[in-house]
Amino acid sequence: MLDFLYDPVSSWLFFGFAILIIFELRKFQKKAVVGKLKKNNVNDKINEEAYIFPKQEVFILSKYGSELEDDLNSFNNISGKSKNSRFELSGMRKAKVLSDFGFYQQYLNQFLSHGFIVERTDEIYSSISTYGGPDTAICFVVYKGRFKLGIIEVSDDNFMNDGQKPKAKITVKFNWPALLDYRDIYSFLIAIARTHFEPEPSETNTNLKLQIQEALTEYLWNIHHREEANSFTSENDQFEHERTIQISFSGTYDHYQALLDDASPEQMFSREKSAIDSLQEHLGYKRVEKV
Repeated sequence: MLDFLYDPVSSWLFFGFAILIIFELRKFQKKAVVGKLKKNNVNDKINEEAYIFPKQEVFILSKYGSELEDDLNSFNNISGKSKNSRFELSGMRKAKVLSDFGFYQQYLNQFLSHGFIVERTDEIYSSISTYGGPDTAICFVVYKGRFKLGIIEVSDDNFMNDGQKPKAKITVKFNWPALLDYRDIYSFLIAIARTHFEPEPSETNTNLKLQIQEALTEYLWNIHHREEANSFTSENDQFEHERTIQISFSGTYDHYQALLDDASPEQMFSREKSAIDSLQEHLGYKRVEKV
């Protein structure tokens, strides 16, 4: 039945066809693997016991708008008064929020754990919340080891700022959260939410914690749902789950303000350095350069 294989031309065609089939099967197997990581394994990078030391730079308010210095002076002059229009107060509150959060990097790096480091960037506009156009925002990169794991953006909460006391919106976008231990990501988000904490006991604090739990639950449910859906779907229709968590916290920032009132700019920088250096001194992390 296979006598045709003894013919040189037929034999060459047969083996060529067999090799082509094997090659196509290997391509099919690669396509069928959903969510497989590349050579530069993200999990290894995230769990590296290393840290980068962030830039410690003086915050310059005027970089975010030439009028903000004047608006901040106006806010300080009319603080406690209500003669100005709501529109005028809105601009002043924006200047106040941006000015106050000039030390937010130093604040967070004192409270973050598990090797997370935050560094302020040179960006002056939001890349996450762009509804109605980009908002002015103080932007930060989140590092785990030398890996950029997410971003944080701080802006004034112009939807909630209806009183004299400024309110800030802090938005976090986390990549690859499922590769982190639950306690690590929960404690990170708590450190962000704590910015808005009020003196205990407080309904605000409870609501902020519930907001975190709901975001994590929704993320886990979406992963389960999509993986389950993929198991009933043909290869061409399969889709990967989103590997991000995005959450926004809004409100006054009493907890953060208390720390600002307690320390000078020099002390804020010094405390940040001490907290980061402890990663090496007490946890054995190695200091590395950014890549």
